[in-house]
Amino acid sequence: MEESSNSNTAASSVAQAIAVALDWSSTPDARKEAVAFLESIKTGDVRILANAALLLVKKDWSSEIRLHAFKMLQHLVRLRWEELSPTERRNFANITVDLMSDIASPSEEWALKSQTAALTAEVYTAVLLTLFKLPVMVRREGLNLWQELFPTLVSLSSKGPIQAELVSMMLRWLPEDITVHNEDLEGDRRRLLLRGLTQSLPEILPLLYTMLGFFQHFKLALHFQSLNFWLALMRDLMSKPKAVAHSAGDGSDRVDFEKRKILSFLNDEICSAILDVSFQHMLKREKVIHGTTFSLGQLELWSDDVEDKGTFGQYRSKLLELIKLVALYKPLIAGSKVSERIDTIIKSLLLSPMPAQDLAVMESMQLALENVVSTIFDGSNEIAGGHSEVQLGLCRIFEGLLQQLLSLKWTEPALVEVLGHYLDAMGSFLKYFPDAVGSVINKLFELLNSLPFVVKDPSTSSARYARLQICTSFIRIAKTADTSVLPHMKGIADTMAYMKREGSLLRGEHNLLGEAFLVMASASGIQQQQEVLAWLLEPLSQQWTQIEWQNNYLSEPLGLVRLCSETPVMWSVFHTITFFEKALKRSGTRKAQSNLQHNSTESSMPLHPMASHLSWMLPPLPKLFRVLHSLWSPSVFQILPGEIKAAMTMSDVEKFSLLGEGNPKLLKGTIAFANGSHISASKEGYVESNESDIRNWLKGIRDSGFLSFND
Repeated sequence: MEESSNSNTAASSVAQAIAVALDWSSTPDARKEAVAFLESIKTGDVRILANAALLLVKKDWSSEIRLHAFKMLQHLVRLRWEELSPTERRNFANITVDLMSDIASPSEEWALKSQTAALTAEVYTAVLLTLFKLPVMVRREGLNLWQELFPTLVSLSSKGPIQAELVSMMLRWLPEDITVHNEDLEGDRRRLLLRGLTQSLPEILPLLYTMLGFFQHFKLALHFQSLNFWLALMRDLMSKPKAVAHSAGDGSDRVDFEKRKILSFLNDEICSAILDVSFQHMLKREKVIHGTTFSLGQLELWSDDVEDKGTFGQYRSKLLELIKLVALYKPLIAGSKVSERIDTIIKSLLLSPMPAQDLAVMESMQLALENVVSTIFDGSNEIAGGHSEVQLGLCRIFEGLLQQLLSLKWTEPALVEVLGHYLDAMGSFLKYFPDAVGSVINKLFELLNSLPFVVKDPSTSSARYARLQICTSFIRIAKTADTSVLPHMKGIADTMAYMKREGSLLRGEHNLLGEAFLVMASASGIQQQQEVLAWLLEPLSQQWTQIEWQNNYLSEPLGLVRLCSETPVMWSVFHTITFFEKALKRSGTRKAQSNLQHNSTESSMPLHPMASHLSWMLPPLPKLFRVLHSLWSPSVFQILPGEIKAAMTMSDVEKFSLLGEGNPKLLKGTIAFANGSHISASKEGYVESNESDIRNWLKGIRDSGFLSFND
């Protein structure tokens, strides 16, 4: 791999071919000829390929040519590495490290840096493979090369933040190349690579601490690249082997042994540090209000102006997956760390003169808590419901955290909303520790009653939104706590009935609590569901089946106009139809019960719990749809009021979802239903409807109504 006149000539020819192939003004024949020439270089003399590509990745050439040259080098490493002699492999590996040093410039494009890091990672992978595929003498030479390369990278990373980012990018690609970008991972390749890593254990521990330092670094770029490293590594180490039939000597036990060796280096200190940093980065910079008690120091959080790293949602998903993997490996550490973090945040909020402004940090931790709890108490491991020291320790940790949450006396809407989310995040814990369910349900009703239920001032609509969120917490707990909630159904029903009589439970809130009731009933069988449905639906049937309202509002298009002008009736129709959909969706048998019934005879199969209600529920719906769709006929449309005409046009959200145009963001206080419809959380009870309300009402009626027929 030395520069010569022949190499320069070949490089120039390759560069010209790349330019022609990428130039859309080139003729089809010219592009075809250029591509054929590039393929001949890739499949021809490996040394010509190496020399030409190494010349073309230098700064003298355009970005397009350099990127293509990097891809040619990756092709060489992946498919033709063994054609090089040991000396050539050593030289090639050293050159790739030098490339990383050369490209560590603020002016270099991110894509070029990424390709350089990826190439170096593939070289490292190839070196590991070489160690165990070649004879002993050459294997020893390969081991020496591996031991030489790693200190070089560590040295490079210490030269500055740009160099450190490049090294962390390379180390991120190393496990991904081993575990993601190859197809033969269940065979010899995986065993060889893992054996290579475990036989280099003296180098692995410094590697892990180096990557931990990157992960903890205050610079977001370094942290981000090392996040990918840790995620790829933990995915592989915590993955379960595929159930594939092999011979007894396939070495799968050996693979598990190698994994356990590497896992042994992920001690409590490393796992604790990973969790601490992940928790800190769950927060966006834009959420931190200037002048609040939360101090960032030098720490760079994710910001909306971050480039080349995707969206915050994608980044947070990676953090949450890493948190779950660590919780799976070290449940006691994860439980302790998440509890300590939340305890610190709560104590800070209690001392804050304006806790609602400092709430962003606590909001950011809710998903972390939910993922830790659901991982530990998902029922697929021996942790849940056991009596070992670890299990008892976890029980004490989460009982203590739950008691702390239950003791909070927050009444401000934003604080109440977050507290409700924290309580429903504990749902999986409640499944295995049912003694705490009653206290959680009582606390949710306490929070609901602490907020005003009649809101006349739109500026206080946050209280209405918080009330709806508390009601949805009942649904989440009903799903995750499963049968632990069943003993409390009567108490919940009595409280709902009392609040309804007192006028302190609005229709939308009642529907959400009713949906939670249906989720609970689905865990106890068909008979319980039928009783719950009768209790919830009979009051609706008395209103829904009255012929007067159908004649008044559903007999002609102008009747629907009258309906939209009478806001209480309009919302009543909306909530009735959406609850029909929820009742159909939530009723029936769960999977386990369905399998049992499937094994029984057809004659013994019970009717669907909703079957007896369809005869009165469905007839008014076609009338409603007929008159609703008539609004779009030209003769009717021209006589409609202006606000209804405007409401019949697509909103920004609809334009974005269907056409990719408009503003995709919903205003806070807008509830998104599972069927995709949206309704303002702060409008029920108002005497006037506006264009936006009617638009959302029309969409919600169509979506829920049609889904009711489909169900």
